[in-house]
Amino acid sequence: MPKVSVCIPTYNRRDYLPLALKSVYAQTFKDYEILIVDDGSKDGTREMLQASGYTGRYYWFDHIGQQATRNKLLELAQGEYITFLDSDDELFPHALEILVQMIDENGPDTLAFGPYVGLDENGREIPRKQRKVPIPFTTADLFEYIYIHTGGTLFARRLYLKEGGFNANMRRCGTYRLMLDFSMKYKCIGTDRPVWKKRRHGGNATEMNYEWRAMELKMLEDFYYN
Repeated sequence: MPKVSVCIPTYNRRDYLPLALKSVYAQTFKDYEILIVDDGSKDGTREMLQASGYTGRYYWFDHIGQQATRNKLLELAQGEYITFLDSDDELFPHALEILVQMIDENGPDTLAFGPYVGLDENGREIPRKQRKVPIPFTTADLFEYIYIHTGGTLFARRLYLKEGGFNANMRRCGTYRLMLDFSMKYKCIGTDRPVWKKRRHGGNATEMNYEWRAMELKMLEDFYYN
């Protein structure tokens, strides 16, 4: 059983997925598996992977949705710990080594996380101000600012499954809500050193609009009161 399952959900990301995979192959920590769940791509992703000689596990489903795709990854993974990597994002070479070390030092029920560096569609860095991770880290800190994302985290697969995984009915903020719930039960340890690269481009949901803000507010109100 590998120590870490690098879980990659993808949907029509044939052009970016090879960059994500390359960043995993470059990891200094080598005890991992790569698992891809394809949420119904129709852009030749499967053929691209076959031509590339990709040897990890690949599964295709008929567009079940983002959160359901993440749950499939949890179901199919074989690693003791899970890290998610969106197929248009990348890891720094030291990412897994840092996150695994954080868990080794703080216990197996720890959620380890780190910040990202923004990239544009051409791979150029987008300047952004990094917030220092509060120590100790509390749910109140996460409620105020989204320090923990789907990417750049490491958490035990058994705990993801114990807590029921992602809410497949949430169109937005499903990850944020789950991390808030986790922070109430488990130790969250962050590093200020960036461990992943988040790519912004015309094909992903990066811009914020009124509807999405309203969804986030509704989720936060529900979490706060209930």
